[in-house]
Amino acid sequence: MEEFITSDIGIATLLTSLNYTIEKIERGSKGRCQFHFMGILKQFEELEKNYWNYNVQVNAHTFFDSMKNIKNRIYGLDRK
Repeated sequence: MEEFITSDIGIATLLTSLNYTIEKIERGSKGRCQFHFMGILKQFEELEKNYWNYNVQVNAHTFFDSMKNIKNRIYGLDRK
């Protein structure tokens, strides 16, 4: 297992929509969040490439729910 880190909420949402789990969310020095995933790095890199090439499909409702859950977790960080 390897760690994949992204600060792109769209990629993080895609991964959670595909049942990957965010292991940790860290707020960076400039306020941007970093999303940490564990898995096979090549799979993450391939999904990221497909995301930017508009070559991946997920259920729209699942994507929306995943985005909402991530944002709730981010807002939860701000309350601590």
